Amino acid sequence: MSRRSFDKSFKIVAVKLIIEESFSVKEVSSQLDVHAK
Repeated sequence: MSRRSFDKSFKIVAVKLIIEESFSVKEVSSQLDVHAK
């Protein structure tokens, strides 16, 4: 099993959803199909 890697723009979008749009980490991680950590 290989690890997935995400580019910088993907990470920025994910963080903006949490900080600026007030989504929870759980909601964003579920929608983006990534682990909450």
